[in-house]
Amino acid sequence: MSRRKAATKREILPDSKYGNLVVAKCINIVMWDGKKEVAENIVYGALSKLKALAKDGKDELDLFLEAVDALKPSVEVKGRRVGGATYQVPVEVRPVRQQTLALRWLVGFARKRGERSMEDRLFGELRDALNGQGGAFKKKIDTHRWQKRTRRLLTSAGNKYKGKGKIQCQSGKPHLYICTAILALWPILTRGKQQRQNVSCSIRVRHTRLVKCTMVAQPW
Repeated sequence: MSRRKAATKREILPDSKYGNLVVAKCINIVMWDGKKEVAENIVYGALSKLKALAKDGKDELDLFLEAVDALKPSVEVKGRRVGGATYQVPVEVRPVRQQTLALRWLVGFARKRGERSMEDRLFGELRDALNGQGGAFKKKIDTHRWQKRTRRLLTSAGNKYKGKGKIQCQSGKPHLYICTAILALWPILTRGKQQRQNVSCSIRVRHTRLVKCTMVAQPW
Protein backbone atom coordinates (compact mmCIF):
# COMPACT_ATOMS: atom_id res chain seq x y z
CA MET A 1 0.00 0.00 0.00
CA SER A 2 1.29 3.46 -0.89
CA ARG A 3 2.40 5.67 1.98
CA ARG A 4 2.15 8.91 0.02
CA LYS A 5 -1.41 9.63 1.07
CA ALA A 6 -3.94 8.24 3.49
CA ALA A 7 -6.45 5.73 2.20
CA THR A 8 -9.84 7.24 1.47
CA LYS A 9 -12.61 5.98 3.72
CA ARG A 10 -15.63 4.54 1.98
CA GLU A 11 -18.94 5.93 3.13
CA ILE A 12 -21.28 3.21 4.37
CA LEU A 13 -25.02 3.75 4.08
CA PRO A 14 -27.34 2.73 6.95
CA ASP A 15 -29.22 -0.53 6.66
CA SER A 16 -32.69 -0.60 5.15
CA LYS A 17 -34.63 -1.85 8.19
CA TYR A 18 -33.20 -0.07 11.25
CA GLY A 19 -31.36 2.80 9.53
CA ASN A 20 -28.27 2.12 11.68
CA LEU A 21 -24.63 2.22 10.55
CA VAL A 22 -23.46 -0.41 13.06
CA VAL A 23 -26.02 -2.90 11.77
CA ALA A 24 -24.93 -2.13 8.20
CA LYS A 25 -21.29 -2.79 9.11
CA CYS A 26 -22.25 -6.06 10.77
CA ILE A 27 -24.11 -7.12 7.62
CA ASN A 28 -21.03 -6.36 5.51
CA ILE A 29 -18.83 -8.48 7.78
CA VAL A 30 -21.29 -11.39 7.73
CA MET A 31 -21.62 -11.21 3.93
CA TRP A 32 -19.76 -13.79 1.82
CA ASP A 33 -19.28 -13.73 -1.97
CA GLY A 34 -21.33 -10.55 -2.32
CA LYS A 35 -24.56 -12.22 -1.15
CA LYS A 36 -25.87 -9.26 0.79
CA GLU A 37 -29.49 -10.38 0.92
CA VAL A 38 -28.46 -13.61 2.64
CA ALA A 39 -26.36 -11.64 5.13
CA GLU A 40 -29.26 -9.28 5.83
CA ASN A 41 -31.59 -12.21 6.53
CA ILE A 42 -29.03 -13.66 8.97
CA VAL A 43 -28.49 -10.42 10.89
CA TYR A 44 -32.17 -9.42 10.93
CA GLY A 45 -33.13 -12.92 12.05
CA ALA A 46 -30.65 -12.78 14.92
CA LEU A 47 -31.91 -9.33 15.94
CA SER A 48 -35.53 -10.50 15.86
CA LYS A 49 -34.64 -13.26 18.33
CA LEU A 50 -33.21 -10.61 20.69
CA LYS A 51 -36.75 -9.31 21.22
CA ALA A 52 -37.34 -12.10 23.73
CA LEU A 53 -34.47 -10.72 25.86
CA ALA A 54 -35.65 -7.09 25.71
CA LYS A 55 -36.59 -5.53 29.07
CA ASP A 56 -37.19 -2.07 30.54
CA GLY A 57 -38.50 -0.64 27.28
CA LYS A 58 -35.46 -1.68 25.21
CA ASP A 59 -35.82 -3.08 21.72
CA GLU A 60 -33.60 -5.48 19.80
CA LEU A 61 -31.50 -2.66 18.33
CA ASP A 62 -30.63 -1.35 21.80
CA LEU A 63 -29.57 -4.83 22.89
CA PHE A 64 -27.46 -5.26 19.77
CA LEU A 65 -25.63 -1.97 20.33
CA GLU A 66 -25.17 -2.87 24.01
CA ALA A 67 -23.62 -6.21 23.05
CA VAL A 68 -21.25 -4.50 20.61
CA ASP A 69 -20.22 -1.96 23.27
CA ALA A 70 -19.49 -4.82 25.67
CA LEU A 71 -16.99 -6.24 23.17
CA LYS A 72 -15.07 -3.02 22.46
CA PRO A 73 -11.45 -3.13 23.68
CA SER A 74 -9.95 0.03 25.15
CA VAL A 75 -6.28 -0.95 24.67
CA GLU A 76 -4.32 -3.41 22.56
CA VAL A 77 -0.73 -4.52 22.12
CA LYS A 78 1.19 -3.69 18.96
CA GLY A 79 4.71 -4.49 17.83
CA ARG A 80 7.29 -1.69 17.71
CA ARG A 81 10.55 -2.35 15.90
CA VAL A 82 13.55 -0.71 17.60
CA GLY A 83 17.18 -1.60 17.05
CA GLY A 84 16.44 -4.66 14.93
CA ALA A 85 14.13 -6.20 17.54
CA THR A 86 10.34 -6.11 17.80
CA TYR A 87 8.79 -5.23 21.15
CA GLN A 88 5.13 -5.44 22.19
CA VAL A 89 3.98 -2.01 23.39
CA PRO A 90 0.44 -1.31 24.70
CA VAL A 91 -1.41 1.42 22.78
CA GLU A 92 -4.84 2.97 23.06
CA VAL A 93 -7.47 1.93 20.55
CA ARG A 94 -9.28 4.55 18.47
CA PRO A 95 -13.11 4.52 18.73
CA VAL A 96 -13.49 3.51 15.08
CA ARG A 97 -11.12 0.57 15.53
CA GLN A 98 -12.89 -0.42 18.75
CA GLN A 99 -16.12 -0.86 16.82
CA THR A 100 -14.37 -2.69 13.99
CA LEU A 101 -12.67 -5.16 16.33
CA ALA A 102 -15.89 -5.76 18.27
CA LEU A 103 -17.87 -6.61 15.12
CA ARG A 104 -15.02 -8.70 13.70
CA TRP A 105 -14.74 -10.75 16.90
CA LEU A 106 -18.53 -11.06 17.14
CA VAL A 107 -18.93 -12.53 13.66
CA GLY A 108 -15.70 -14.54 13.77
CA PHE A 109 -16.52 -16.37 16.99
CA ALA A 110 -20.16 -16.79 15.93
CA ARG A 111 -18.97 -18.81 12.92
CA LYS A 112 -17.10 -21.17 15.26
CA ARG A 113 -20.14 -22.01 17.37
CA GLY A 114 -22.03 -25.31 17.14
CA GLU A 115 -25.56 -24.16 16.30
CA ARG A 116 -27.02 -25.40 13.03
CA SER A 117 -27.66 -22.04 11.32
CA MET A 118 -25.60 -18.87 11.21
CA GLU A 119 -28.61 -16.96 12.47
CA ASP A 120 -28.67 -19.02 15.66
CA ARG A 121 -24.90 -18.74 16.03
CA LEU A 122 -24.95 -14.95 15.78
CA PHE A 123 -27.85 -14.73 18.21
CA GLY A 124 -26.03 -16.99 20.67
CA GLU A 125 -22.89 -14.87 20.52
CA LEU A 126 -24.90 -11.67 21.05
CA ARG A 127 -26.68 -13.22 24.02
CA ASP A 128 -23.38 -14.35 25.54
CA ALA A 129 -21.86 -10.89 25.04
CA LEU A 130 -24.75 -9.34 26.96
CA ASN A 131 -24.10 -11.80 29.82
CA GLY A 132 -20.32 -11.26 29.80
CA GLN A 133 -19.60 -14.66 28.26
CA GLY A 134 -18.69 -16.17 24.90
CA GLY A 135 -15.60 -16.35 22.75
CA ALA A 136 -15.70 -12.71 21.61
CA PHE A 137 -15.96 -11.43 25.18
CA LYS A 138 -13.11 -13.72 26.25
CA LYS A 139 -11.02 -12.32 23.40
CA LYS A 140 -11.53 -8.81 24.77
CA ILE A 141 -10.58 -9.91 28.30
CA ASP A 142 -7.47 -11.68 27.00
CA THR A 143 -6.44 -8.55 25.08
CA HIS A 144 -6.72 -6.41 28.22
CA ARG A 145 -4.90 -9.02 30.28
CA TRP A 146 -2.03 -9.17 27.76
CA GLN A 147 -1.85 -5.35 27.77
CA LYS A 148 -1.60 -5.24 31.57
CA ARG A 149 1.09 -7.92 31.54
CA THR A 150 3.12 -6.09 28.88
CA ARG A 151 2.75 -2.77 30.65
CA ARG A 152 3.87 -4.34 33.94
CA LEU A 153 6.96 -5.79 32.25
CA LEU A 154 7.80 -2.47 30.61
CA THR A 155 7.32 -0.60 33.88
CA SER A 156 9.55 -3.02 35.80
CA ALA A 157 12.19 -2.77 33.11
CA GLY A 158 11.90 1.00 33.16
CA ASN A 159 12.38 1.11 36.94
CA LYS A 160 15.64 -0.79 36.47
CA TYR A 161 17.05 2.04 34.36
CA LYS A 162 15.67 4.98 36.28
CA GLY A 163 18.20 7.70 36.99
CA LYS A 164 19.84 7.45 33.58
CA GLY A 165 18.27 10.72 32.47
CA LYS A 166 14.99 12.33 31.54
CA ILE A 167 12.86 11.96 28.42
CA GLN A 168 12.16 14.89 26.12
CA CYS A 169 9.42 14.53 23.53
CA GLN A 170 9.11 16.62 20.38
CA SER A 171 5.36 16.96 20.83
CA GLY A 172 5.56 18.15 24.45
CA LYS A 173 4.91 15.92 27.45
CA PRO A 174 5.71 12.30 26.52
CA HIS A 175 2.99 9.67 26.82
CA LEU A 176 3.29 7.05 29.56
CA TYR A 177 3.64 4.21 27.06
CA ILE A 178 6.42 6.10 25.23
CA CYS A 179 8.29 6.64 28.51
CA THR A 180 8.09 3.00 29.58
CA ALA A 181 9.07 1.80 26.10
CA ILE A 182 12.16 4.02 25.93
CA LEU A 183 13.21 3.10 29.46
CA ALA A 184 12.76 -0.59 28.73
CA LEU A 185 14.75 -0.33 25.49
CA TRP A 186 17.53 1.72 27.09
CA PRO A 187 20.23 -1.00 26.80
CA ILE A 188 19.53 -1.39 23.05
CA LEU A 189 19.30 2.32 22.32
CA THR A 190 22.61 2.94 24.06
CA ARG A 191 24.40 0.02 22.39
CA GLY A 192 27.73 1.24 21.05
CA LYS A 193 27.33 4.73 22.53
CA GLN A 194 29.44 6.38 25.16
CA GLN A 195 28.19 6.81 28.68
CA ARG A 196 26.27 10.00 29.45
CA GLN A 197 25.43 10.52 25.77
CA ASN A 198 22.01 11.64 24.60
CA VAL A 199 19.96 8.94 22.86
CA SER A 200 17.27 9.74 20.27
CA CYS A 201 14.65 7.51 18.71
CA SER A 202 11.39 7.94 16.83
CA ILE A 203 8.16 6.21 17.81
CA ARG A 204 5.10 6.09 15.57
CA VAL A 205 1.98 7.23 17.40
CA ARG A 206 -1.51 6.42 16.09
CA HIS A 207 -0.10 4.87 12.89
CA THR A 208 0.75 8.16 11.17
CA ARG A 209 2.38 10.71 13.47
CA LEU A 210 6.10 10.11 14.05
CA VAL A 211 7.27 11.52 17.40
CA LYS A 212 10.97 12.06 18.04
CA CYS A 213 11.97 11.35 21.64
CA THR A 214 15.33 12.03 23.25
CA MET A 215 16.73 10.57 26.45
CA VAL A 216 18.81 13.43 27.84
CA ALA A 217 21.70 12.21 29.95
CA GLN A 218 22.05 13.60 33.45
CA PRO A 219 25.09 15.83 34.11
CA TRP A 220 28.08 14.42 35.91
